[in-house]
Amino acid sequence: MTNFQQLTPPGRGAIAVIAVSGNEARKIIDTCFTPVGKRRFNDLQKQLTYGHWNSTGEDLLVVHNGALNFEIQSHGSEAAVSAIKADLSRHGAQQPNSATLEPLSAARFRADVERLLCEAVTARTAELLLQQWHILPPAVDRLKEDPTQLDSFLELGAFGTRFHQRQSIVFCGRPNAGKSSLTNAILGFERAIVTPIAGTTRDVLTHHTVIDGWPVELSDTAGLRDSDNQIEQIGVAKARQKLETADLIISVIDATDPQPWDQDDIQPDIIVVNKSDLADRSSQFKEANVPVIFVSATQSTGIDQLLDVISKTLYPNIPPANQPLPLTEAQIKALSSIK
Repeated sequence: MTNFQQLTPPGRGAIAVIAVSGNEARKIIDTCFTPVGKRRFNDLQKQLTYGHWNSTGEDLLVVHNGALNFEIQSHGSEAAVSAIKADLSRHGAQQPNSATLEPLSAARFRADVERLLCEAVTARTAELLLQQWHILPPAVDRLKEDPTQLDSFLELGAFGTRFHQRQSIVFCGRPNAGKSSLTNAILGFERAIVTPIAGTTRDVLTHHTVIDGWPVELSDTAGLRDSDNQIEQIGVAKARQKLETADLIISVIDATDPQPWDQDDIQPDIIVVNKSDLADRSSQFKEANVPVIFVSATQSTGIDQLLDVISKTLYPNIPPANQPLPLTEAQIKALSSIK
């Protein structure tokens, strides 16, 4: 049997890498690929062979990794990748589908890890997933033979199913508290418009970034207040909708605001007191039951501390590197059937 698998993430990219392995791998590639020169691919024993894909004329590189394993390295457009996959399938190669594998098989778990590894967007998550590629399938086999450790293993799903997914962080607060300035300070560039006029942000502005190696989505929301302005009302409604699905809520408070903000309807995970270079509000938050961080977004003070607290609040208990983890809800469901 000959299989192929895309090793690079799905979607458009600079290059795409497709692995082809099996007894017929060389023959199938020979049918679809023409090297530069007069000799056929099947007659060459090079590690690197440059040429073009017959059906599209696309220039690409075929890498021989030894034995029956090859890599096709092509332009990363979706059309080019789809054409290569279609040709490989037409000539007998198969693309493994994890959905067709037994839910509790080591092959199914390894296929899940491979898919997540291709989708990883940070070095830290990729490293953790690569570790799981080696240790998770054998761990599943051991659990099937001896399920006494199953409950403790399933508890790790709170971390295992989340660390490779973007976590939603939402900034909320009164107008002009500095939510947009704080977003810009974390990102390191001006993503959101900042003015002294309260209510400048009317919509939810989102941006993908990385905090301590974890992929996150920051959402800068409209200031929460009552307003007769219809557009501002829509912005506030969208802000509250975003808060309902947030993984982490950060309330931003203006240190210079003489009136404390009533937060009874919002339960933040972190309180950020912004503009702390202009006023000292530390005594008012001594009894807070969540972390309180004093920052100045315009002066970039307290930002590193905030990032550290965000990371530890998202993932308070990180398992050791050699610990197998359930990585998807489907894996947890399959493992739960062992009981």
